[in-house]
Amino acid sequence: MKMFVLFFVTGFSGPAFLSAESYSAPASVVVPTVEFSDTPISDAVEFLVQRSRELDIAESDSQKKGINAVLLGDFEDTRLTLRVSDVPLGVILSLVAELADAKLEIAPEVVMINRGNSYEAVKRRSGGEPLEAKLRKIMIPSVDFQGTPLKDALDFLAQRSVELDMGPEGETKGINAVLKSDQPVAVSLRLHSVSLYTALEMTVRVAGYEMEIREHLVFVSPAGGQLKKPVKLPLRAPKTSQ
Repeated sequence: MKMFVLFFVTGFSGPAFLSAESYSAPASVVVPTVEFSDTPISDAVEFLVQRSRELDIAESDSQKKGINAVLLGDFEDTRLTLRVSDVPLGVILSLVAELADAKLEIAPEVVMINRGNSYEAVKRRSGGEPLEAKLRKIMIPSVDFQGTPLKDALDFLAQRSVELDMGPEGETKGINAVLKSDQPVAVSLRLHSVSLYTALEMTVRVAGYEMEIREHLVFVSPAGGQLKKPVKLPLRAPKTSQ
């Protein structure tokens, strides 16, 4: 079991958020109190996501409040003991990543705490640009996978893409997603108000896979040809989102 300890910190002065050019995180969010005691890192991150939504007063749209945060890599035995007061959300996330021997990565719609090697999640072939544009245009209100088989998660996103595709009449609705693997890999992931592009990318990366945008489909395969360790069955179906 891995446990990390940080002593009490108060009134920390620093950047409100580790920002990326394309990521509009709630820079004004300051968390009054954080107290983790031998807390699984997944629970700690979920708590910070929830607090980010509650404390994000700058965003008027309730569906867009707060942040999305995803763990990438093996954090199964990682627990945190951490107590801080009046610290910006971005600083807390940076500390959590540092204590867990991970990297904090910021993408357009999600913050990632990544313990694995960074890799280019999306590969493009000539002719894939129109499909990528569609992926970025379709918005998914919510994603909630809890031990969901990767194939079921991809099928769910493909179905939602058809339902939410507001493209011109006569244009093919939604996307095709093809999975190269029959291994029982599970995905646990929660996101809100993200593009289909981000939902697919995070689903694939959490599973240890990568996706390639082709002319007519999204092709998903193990990252670098390496399969993630299979999970134990049973697996659960994705929850329906509206």
